[in-house]
Amino acid sequence: MSRILIVVFGLCLGTQALALTAKDRLANALRVSSTIEGEFSQNTQGMQNQSGSFKVKRPNRFIWQYAGKSGQRIISTGKRVWIEQPELEQAYHISLNKALGKSPALLLLNPGRISEEFELKDAGTSQGLEWVELLPKNQAGVEFENLYVGLSASTIKQIKLIDALNRTTIINFINLSFDVPLGDELFEYSPPAGFDSF
Repeated sequence: MSRILIVVFGLCLGTQALALTAKDRLANALRVSSTIEGEFSQNTQGMQNQSGSFKVKRPNRFIWQYAGKSGQRIISTGKRVWIEQPELEQAYHISLNKALGKSPALLLLNPGRISEEFELKDAGTSQGLEWVELLPKNQAGVEFENLYVGLSASTIKQIKLIDALNRTTIINFINLSFDVPLGDELFEYSPPAGFDSF
């Protein structure tokens, strides 16, 4: 779950002036949209490819829904993060603060803290994308070794995460929509009847 929390909150991006550097565009774009929804594909070395959809609403609310047999969902109500696992008929929760820790999730939920928590570094152009590296200013509690955001036309297209085991996770985003109406009720959650919850 921590890998999803690391990446999902870097998503609230819009269009910016082309004259800005990739670093400037990312910093500005994080302050643009209040909601975002779209689809993703996720590829982690040594693991099965996954895909699904997501919704994000400031402050502190999101849904990350996996497609396919597992149907797993991660839902933040604004105070708690629920992990629903239909195959196991269970759902469990942790506090939002504990779930986020020092992850880049703070960029979306508290974009004003970007300068406090991270240094943004232009990382060049490759595969048709402009890359920005996110460097935590405080390494305590950080669960990744390297984190890169790929931009095209000032819109996020890809996030690349390298963890402590040197495994690379690549998440591609498609069909993004910004500032779409998302009611708070979408992010309310109660475990389905018959599920174990804890």
